[in-house]
Amino acid sequence: MKTINGTLRLAKALLWRSRRQQGRRILLYPLGYAALILGVWLVAVYTPGILTGVTQRALERSAALRFGNVPGRVGIALVMMFMEGPYLVALFSSVAAASIAQSCVTVERSRGGLELLVSAPYSHREIFSALLLQSIGLTAATWLMLAVGFLGTTTVGLMLLGSTVHWTSAQIGLALIMPLPLAVWSNLIALLLAVRFPRATSQGTIGMTRIIAVQPAFLFLLAGNFRPDIDPMRLAEIALLSGVMGTLLVATVLFRRFRLDALLAG
Repeated sequence: MKTINGTLRLAKALLWRSRRQQGRRILLYPLGYAALILGVWLVAVYTPGILTGVTQRALERSAALRFGNVPGRVGIALVMMFMEGPYLVALFSSVAAASIAQSCVTVERSRGGLELLVSAPYSHREIFSALLLQSIGLTAATWLMLAVGFLGTTTVGLMLLGSTVHWTSAQIGLALIMPLPLAVWSNLIALLLAVRFPRATSQGTIGMTRIIAVQPAFLFLLAGNFRPDIDPMRLAEIALLSGVMGTLLVATVLFRRFRLDALLAG
C-alpha cells in the first residue's frame, strides 16, 4: 500500500508539472489533430476527386454496402464518421501517444529530471510506475479530446447535410472507446523503445521510433480501407481486443525489463 500511495503521489506531481509547463499546448495539440481529421472528413465528402483511387473506391464501396439507400455524399460522410473516423482518431491518438512517451523519458533524461527523481525518497519501481501512469494519463486525455472533438463536429456536419444518425449506444460507445487501447498500446511501445534503447532514441531516430509505435492503429486503418466488406463492428471489436492484449503484453515486458540505471547511463 505504501508503494502504491507513493506511485500515485509522484504520478500526480508529474502530471501537474506537465500541465503547468505545457499550458495551453496540452489542449491545442489534440484539438489540432481533431481539426486535421475533420479536414480529411470534409475533403472526402466535398472533394473526393483529390483522394487516391484506392481510398475513393473503398469509401464508395463501403457506402454502398453499409448505407446503400443513402445519397452519395451523405453515404460517404457516414462512412468517414463511423467506419474510417474511429481509426483516424486511433492513428492520430497513437501519434500523439508515441510523442508523449518519448517526451516523458527523453526530456526528463536530457534535463536531469531522472537524477532528481532518483535522489527523492522513491524506489526505482515507484519512479517507473509513476512515469508510466503519467504517460498513459496524458495519452487518455489526448484520446478523449480527439474523439469527442471529431465525433461532435462530424455529427453537426451530418445534420447540416440533412442526415440523422441512427446508431445504437453500444455502436457509438465502441466507436469512441476503440481508439483508446490502440493509443495506449502505441504509447507503451514507444516507451519500451525509449527505455530499452535510450541512446538510439536520442540520436535522431525518434521519428522511426514513432513510426514503429503507431503501426497497430495504422494496420487497422488499412484493413478498413482494403477490406470494406468486413463487418465494421467485428473489425472494431478485434481492434479493441487487440489493443487491450497488446497493452497488457507490452506493459508486462516493460515491468520486467525496466532498469533505471541503464536509462540514466544512456
